[in-house]
Amino acid sequence: MKATICVGFLTAVLAVSGCSSDTPSAPTPNGPAARLTQVEPTSAAVGDWLTITGSGFTATGNSAKIGAGYLHNIPSDDTKTLTFVLRGNLGACPPTAAVCTQQALPLTAGTYKLAVVNVNGTSNELVLQVVEK
Repeated sequence: MKATICVGFLTAVLAVSGCSSDTPSAPTPNGPAARLTQVEPTSAAVGDWLTITGSGFTATGNSAKIGAGYLHNIPSDDTKTLTFVLRGNLGACPPTAAVCTQQALPLTAGTYKLAVVNVNGTSNELVLQVVEK
């Protein structure tokens, strides 16, 4: 008997090909890179909610680049806003990395450049101040 395992955007074929129609597919480029207009709040602590406003976000597959680290898989219902919780550990690898063997990066207090990365490219940068709680 053959089987297909579908995990996110990766498909491993063990024998029979094909995934169910409800398996998400990888986003496809649909325009220019995202353009950020604001982040609210501009000063936040780990655990706080952030909202990035702009254009060029994709429905799925957006990553917030904060300094050298990433928060992956942030959805956008309207392709104009991203809302997410600021986490204390960031992914060390960009969303384009097929395999990431690096450890997570801790998010500490400081001033960071914030950008959005998706299938359309990398946005302009805004400034985010991370503060202690």
